[in-house]
Amino acid sequence: MFSVHMVQHMVISMLTPILLLLGAPITLALRALPVAGRGRTGPRELLLKLLHSWYMRIITHPAFTIPMFIASLYALYFTPLFDYLMGSTVGHIVMMVHFLAVGLVFFW
Repeated sequence: MFSVHMVQHMVISMLTPILLLLGAPITLALRALPVAGRGRTGPRELLLKLLHSWYMRIITHPAFTIPMFIASLYALYFTPLFDYLMGSTVGHIVMMVHFLAVGLVFFW
């Protein structure tokens, strides 16, 4: 049923990110990863560099996330791109990963 399928898309983009983010995975990673030591770069330091990068400032800014969250739904459902992505398993997985990623950034 198409309606059930659309509920699945909405759960992946609106409910799942909230539940995942309530687990505070970034905080957990920063607390669990050891400090690499003086002059060395380890996974914790790389994560901190990524979190404080200009890329993350742009991606997590509301002026980017709100239009991306809204526009991605319209761009996928009201264009031929939806039929193309639904025509293959890989396309559907890409669409679901996109919904999850946009939802995570939006609710973060």
